[in-house]
Amino acid sequence: MHNQLSILVGSVRNSYSALVFSRDSWVGVALLLVTMLYPLSGLCGLLCCVLVNALALLLSLDRFKVEKGLYGFNAV
Repeated sequence: MHNQLSILVGSVRNSYSALVFSRDSWVGVALLLVTMLYPLSGLCGLLCCVLVNALALLLSLDRFKVEKGLYGFNAV
């Protein structure tokens, strides 16, 4: 369970950083914080990203692609 949660958190960071074609997860954290300037939009983007990444893990899609944020950046 703890491993799945850490994969999910990392995938959310990487999904946000993929928006600007970066591989640095701290860029993703900064973008996540910037989107929270508009709380409703920020929370909707975060919720969709978490749901898509969790669904990708549940469907046993390629874990490497989930961790790199390749599925979640479209949801953001």
